[in-house]
Amino acid sequence: MAEQYTEITTKGWGKRILDSFMGVLIGLALFLISFIVMWKTEGRTDFSKIASKTIEISADKISAKADGRPVSVTAPLVASAPIGDEGFLKPGDYITLERKVEMYAWVEEKHSKTEKKVGVAR
Repeated sequence: MAEQYTEITTKGWGKRILDSFMGVLIGLALFLISFIVMWKTEGRTDFSKIASKTIEISADKISAKADGRPVSVTAPLVASAPIGDEGFLKPGDYITLERKVEMYAWVEEKHSKTEKKVGVAR
């Protein structure tokens, strides 16, 4: 038979109330901080100004004057052959096809132990 161990702990009423109150304060602080983070990261970049500074280049040839600078390219986008995924996606004129397969597994370990304290006065 496998070894078993069970540990039972208890918290007092005051400790549970204090833990709940601290959780509420931490949650409120994180909520308020999230607004500061969103304002700093999201609304401060004007992409229209960046786009106005780009150099328009041809997709057919490499331009030395655009080296290291933001560029804009306009050209037809086509795939060389129909792309598909047998059984899942009918072949068609797609630009790219990416399949991502993931599998999660773990080994569960369970330990429990019962111990009776004999002769201990309460």
